[in-house]
Amino acid sequence: MSGVTAGLVDHPREVYPLAHVALWSVAGYAGLIGHLVLVMTAAPGDYGYGWTDADAVRLYGLFTGLVQCSPLLGGWIADTFLGQRRAVVLGMWLQALAVFALAGVWLLPAVVEAVRDVPVREVILAAGIPVARPGLEGSEAALLSAASGHAIGTAAVDATAAMASATHGAMTVLFVGALLVFVAGFGLQSPTLAAMVGSLYDGTYGRREGGYTLLFMAAMVGFVVGALISGMIASRVGWVEGLASAGAMLVVAAVMLSRLRPAGPAADPAPRQVGVAEGRPALTGGERRRILVILALCAAYFVFIAAFEQWGGSFSLYVENHTDRVVGGFEVPTLWIHSVQALFVLIVGPIMLVVWNGLDARGVCRAPPAKMGVGLLLTAGAFLVMVSVLPAGGAEAGGRTHLFWPLAFYWVITFGQMTVVPVGQAFVSRESPPRLANTLMGVWLLFGGMGILLSGQIGALAEPLGLRTVYLGIVVGCTLAGVAALTLGGRLMRVLAAGTALTSRSTPPSRTRAPRPGPHRSRE
Repeated sequence: MSGVTAGLVDHPREVYPLAHVALWSVAGYAGLIGHLVLVMTAAPGDYGYGWTDADAVRLYGLFTGLVQCSPLLGGWIADTFLGQRRAVVLGMWLQALAVFALAGVWLLPAVVEAVRDVPVREVILAAGIPVARPGLEGSEAALLSAASGHAIGTAAVDATAAMASATHGAMTVLFVGALLVFVAGFGLQSPTLAAMVGSLYDGTYGRREGGYTLLFMAAMVGFVVGALISGMIASRVGWVEGLASAGAMLVVAAVMLSRLRPAGPAADPAPRQVGVAEGRPALTGGERRRILVILALCAAYFVFIAAFEQWGGSFSLYVENHTDRVVGGFEVPTLWIHSVQALFVLIVGPIMLVVWNGLDARGVCRAPPAKMGVGLLLTAGAFLVMVSVLPAGGAEAGGRTHLFWPLAFYWVITFGQMTVVPVGQAFVSRESPPRLANTLMGVWLLFGGMGILLSGQIGALAEPLGLRTVYLGIVVGCTLAGVAALTLGGRLMRVLAAGTALTSRSTPPSRTRAPRPGPHRSRE
């Protein structure tokens, strides 16, 4: 246990409040995405939007896709214009503002009624048309006019219908605008918060990887906390209050981040040092080599995410429809089974801290590409577990699978996850040129977003090909990627070393005084 304790506490002191910020930030995000589709498809009388399932799912896919792609642009803005600290604080507050705006969509009719004394909410509800949906068809506008006549009589039908139509349009603008503001805020906050953790460390990879392991563990706790809090409030009080609770959690994260004053290397440089005011010199040959190695590891991350994200698609459907979830007469909900993976993260995270510290001490498997290769092989092993129990004729051809096997899948793949994700983030943070630290962290997250998009396409193949065939293909793909990472890891590190040497020879000596060592500094 001493190794676990050392791995958890032997870090710069600023890591722990940043992990706390990540916890509440992810909690707010979980509260939003966990209920967004439910709010859109709920009846307007229950303060929902009345969308069809298909329209809601399409918008959800577009929204999450934009969210996953936004860190690239946000990281570039942080590196070029705002600086790291300004970007992360602004991004967090924008997300909180956006979620409160989403919760307040149905407040607009109440405001109009209070100011103009026109029953626009009654008219919109009586018309029975979807709320906050872009584009109002002619037939729906006619429904507003008819509802206006029923609400107030024929005397002022046109004026009331016009007011109701304008209010309906304003609700749409608020809804879509809030989603776009959230995307912008996430793009600013996500890569910069991750880069701030890396900026606290100097030297080798070991402790830096431990810092990102702590950050990831905090994020998983936040996901569970956010889903539980917002879910409970939404089910017992209402959708508006559930979304508002997600916004409140983001406010907690924003306040904590605003009050945090990083010291040493995490302190935000002045914009003139990172922005365009003094011009950006071209990338050196060494920096280009380092970026190429980072992109190679991003490609490995892409393969991992394309496999791992099956949990929310094809694997989720298999657990729901083809797994015996009855324990002691109680049928365990599928979402509960998925939440076990977050618990596994909290168990596996400290184990991996001890493993990496021990391997680094012995000089075994030190190269981050090799570690990520091990993670991909573990991921292949997790899907091999499912291949061994899935019937060859398709999931429908066999009986229900025992609950042990999905749990075994989650246990094995969590080791792969905790090997790939923190190790890769630590590598990107250490090897990125300082002026591109946030941008390249955004590139890392962008590759993850593309992996999520591919995972849906892979999962869709389960219907024509069978789930066993699809998972066998994932086993082959992850195995090939893992072997490639293990085989090429040494060569990539030699390219990196050569690039570092080129950068050192081409960079003039700095005249700035090195930061004074203190208790916040990490001895790596």
